[in-house]
Amino acid sequence: MLITPRDPDQRRARPYAIDSQRLRATVKRQTVQSNRWRSIIIAVVAIGLFLAVLRDPLLSLITQVPPSPRIDLNLRDAWQVQSAASVSDDGARFSRPDFHSGKWMNATLPTSVMGAMLANHAFTQDPLFGTNLRTIDESQFTNARWWFRRAFDLPVTATDRHVWLKLEGLNYRAQVWVNGAQLRDPMPKNAATANQIQFTGTFRTYMVDITSVAHRGGSNAIAIGVNRASSGYQDFSVHFVDWNPDPPDMDMGILNGVSVAITGPVRLDHPYVVTNSLKDTTANVTLYVDAVNGEGSAINGTLSGTLAGIPITQAVKLAAHATQTLTIALTLTNPRLWWPWQYGNPDMTPLALHFTLAGSEPSDDLTTQVGIRTVTSHLITVPGRDPQRIFTVNGKDILIRGAAYNPDIFYNEDPTREEATMQYIRAMNLNAIRFEGVFMDDHFYALADRYGILTTSGWQCCSAYQEEGSNVLGGTAIEIVKEELRSLLYRLREHPSTLFWMNGSDHAPQPQTLATYNAIENDLHWTPAIPAVASATDRMGNNQPTRDPPNNPSGMKMRGPYQYVPPNYWENDSANGAAWGFATEISPGPAVPVSDGLNQFLPAGSLFDGNWSYHSPAGSDYQTLGVLQGVIQSEYGRWSNRDTFASMAQAEAYEAERAMFEAWGRKKYHNATGVIQWMLNDAWPGMYWNLYDYY
Repeated sequence: MLITPRDPDQRRARPYAIDSQRLRATVKRQTVQSNRWRSIIIAVVAIGLFLAVLRDPLLSLITQVPPSPRIDLNLRDAWQVQSAASVSDDGARFSRPDFHSGKWMNATLPTSVMGAMLANHAFTQDPLFGTNLRTIDESQFTNARWWFRRAFDLPVTATDRHVWLKLEGLNYRAQVWVNGAQLRDPMPKNAATANQIQFTGTFRTYMVDITSVAHRGGSNAIAIGVNRASSGYQDFSVHFVDWNPDPPDMDMGILNGVSVAITGPVRLDHPYVVTNSLKDTTANVTLYVDAVNGEGSAINGTLSGTLAGIPITQAVKLAAHATQTLTIALTLTNPRLWWPWQYGNPDMTPLALHFTLAGSEPSDDLTTQVGIRTVTSHLITVPGRDPQRIFTVNGKDILIRGAAYNPDIFYNEDPTREEATMQYIRAMNLNAIRFEGVFMDDHFYALADRYGILTTSGWQCCSAYQEEGSNVLGGTAIEIVKEELRSLLYRLREHPSTLFWMNGSDHAPQPQTLATYNAIENDLHWTPAIPAVASATDRMGNNQPTRDPPNNPSGMKMRGPYQYVPPNYWENDSANGAAWGFATEISPGPAVPVSDGLNQFLPAGSLFDGNWSYHSPAGSDYQTLGVLQGVIQSEYGRWSNRDTFASMAQAEAYEAERAMFEAWGRKKYHNATGVIQWMLNDAWPGMYWNLYDYY
């Protein structure tokens, strides 16, 4: 074998020879060693893969990976529903794991009783068709409690583990039983309804320690008996006022969710990141999180974790049965900001928290996504008008273009429907949703975060929340509303899509009530991080001043119109509803569905009759579409049938809605700061105030 030297200067030198036998021996020896190592590596990899597939206790022993201290069970599916009129009214029996429910209806949360009945084909006629809804016997809901029941299994856990039951959206009054034991309302001890066996308040979130009655490593059952809210808007619940009929059951049921969490003695809850300031490439933020001690003795431990990769650690001492809000200040470098869509990317930031007891025993984990962003508002001067409010995100003025959302009349919400809502909003180039007295599940708000859709929320008009005249909420009523407000603010503040809260709708609360609300908002660090305004309007009644504090006007307007107006109306600055200021609810009125939609809820040939008016708001012009009829006839001539009228009405609605939104866009940031269409959608098939129909 001849080998040429690498050095080019040596290439002219005489080639040298290598002993071929020695070379072959060396190559053979290296080959044997290589094969031996290859066999060892393959064997080790094979053993590792075998252990990974088995996932048996031996693997845990080898890797020393600690188990997660938290177990979450979402009890959304597999519920059963029945009226106490059909079975005995016995929560103790229904909540026994061995109870046989027989012919109870199946249900998935969220749902009202009528929603469950509809899903189980309990109605001989479609409640949405014609006037069928008014033929349903209301007494079956007013004269009897309805029961929701579900069985579930719990894993085997250590004796120091706590089992927590989370209840949301119990409408309206409820009894709750677990494994034959009746639970009590955990309202604060100084409240008027403390320790009552009746849970009251649709929008409250309950977290009940059921450790003493839970069957670890066995079968469990929960039974929830709900009573309907009263008619006439006397209770703090769901109402549809005048935009569609209230269902006969008043949406009695479970309108959000039920879940179980298993943790150690200390539970983490309500994580919240406030962005205090954004300076060039840094963000100064404050993290708040509640640590809840479920034990009757003091506990020492450590909160640790990361926010955007930045380490977190804090020593904690909790008194017996105490809830303590932990506060940590952090500085983030080059954070990814959350923006409303059209203004930037709605980037989310990972937050992971852990609570460890003294002695390094893990007690709870909490992992979520938060948004790094600032929200502020200020008043601007509009010539000849009251000051109007403009909102900013991350220091940039935002023109709010939104619409008010309606949940399904029977609360048959589902993830697919909710995501479609976000897609529709983007398709229409809107950027905000208003929730007046209706509030959605966490999945809905998480979608708003992901899609970059802003949300505004507040109490409902024309209901028990609205204090009329000299009436002031007091006694048990104010305690219920205070707990509802706390629950809602805890939920909403976690979402960067939240823009502001309104403490009133058609006018502000009484001064002492508003002060009570403001104290809660400050206590939960809602303000000043997120604006809270007194009401959705600057006037009440016949242009009378609101009860807003003179030094803190709402900066909003609610002056209509709600009926058809021509496109040039919005350019007339002297008109109350024209494109100036922040209009919290406003609409050019009629929104007649296309023919295919009409055919699904109206009898053939039905036009301006009783079926038609039943699906329109109260008021003669609304119910007959009298104004729209005149406009269509003057512009297009007489329609020949319902299909022709629907097509003409669609053209008018498009022209009217487009003119309204474009007028605000032309004057944005100067005179016009926001416009909320009344409404985005209908709770059931309707003729007014929607941007897309029920179907």
